[in-house]
This record gives sequence, structure tokens and C-alpha cells, in this order.
Amino acid sequence: MVSDSGFRAAEESEDEDPLTGEPLDHALAVLETDNYIALPGQFEINEYRMMEKFALSVTDQSNSDELYYALKGRGAFRFFKDTVWRLGLRDEWFKYRDSQYEELAIWWCEHNGIEYYREKKR
Repeated sequence: MVSDSGFRAAEESEDEDPLTGEPLDHALAVLETDNYIALPGQFEINEYRMMEKFALSVTDQSNSDELYYALKGRGAFRFFKDTVWRLGLRDEWFKYRDSQYEELAIWWCEHNGIEYYREKKR
């Protein structure tokens, strides 16, 4: 793994990552090849949209409304997660979120021509 600060430092001919102090061997190797694809970052992974979709998927209309309302305004992430816990939907949220991440990972692999292995669910 190479951090963004590591890449920047390598591009500026630094000796080590300014945040971690690690040598930049991996960053330099990546910069010298075309055989590298960056993983999606926080801008490609829209967890807010995941929370919105989860709120809308909850079958109990009162809970769905409450979750959707929790996403509005300042501190939406914390308010949403507190609401999920309070409503007893923690397990359902984690299962939903994990499936969304899995779908994103599969799309990313297929989009970039990368083979992947998917474990069978128990």
C-alpha cells in the first residue's frame, strides 16, 4: 500500500513518506510502471448514498422515515448511525453496507479487467 503523501513525496524526489517515515520504494516502483490501478477512494465510494438507499429500503415506514430524516443536516453520519442502533437495525445496516461494498468491489474489478474470487456464502 502506498499513501497519497508517499506518492507526492516520491514525485518530489523525497527519501521517505513525510507522514509515516517509511521508505518510498513501493511508491517509486508504482510511478515507474503502467501496471498499477489505484483503489477507489472516498469520493468514488459514496457511503452517504449507501445510507440513503438503506433508509429507503427499510420496510417499516416509520423507521425508514426516521433513518432518512437522520441523514439531513449537520452530523448526518453520526446521527444516522445512532438512529440505526436505537432502532435495532445494526445487523441489517452492516449486512446492507457490506453488500454495497461487495458490489462496488466486483464492479471495480470487472471495470479494470481484474479477476476476483468470491467466497460462497454460508
